[in-house]
Amino acid sequence: MTMIQFIYGNYAENIALADISSSSHISNSEANRLFKKYTSMTPYKFLIDYRLQRSQSLLENKNLTVTEISQQIGFSDTSHFIQSFKKKYGRTPGSID
Repeated sequence: MTMIQFIYGNYAENIALADISSSSHISNSEANRLFKKYTSMTPYKFLIDYRLQRSQSLLENKNLTVTEISQQIGFSDTSHFIQSFKKKYGRTPGSID
């Protein structure tokens, strides 16, 4: 799926739904419909989940701060990263050993 490849290649950038849908030359509503059909989530949720997944290995590197990691994986707001991480994993990113 082209939209998923777009997310994989650009997750660290500031991505909007229009960017994701444009990568497949479809409307925003069609992008939402197809994502829900094939992944059971919205493009935004998929993007956030992928960013959080990518954060795992970076968090093991104790040379980077949580703020640096959140910026590297595409979160413009560190508190949004921390909240999203805690919602998905039940702990804060700073608690990773």
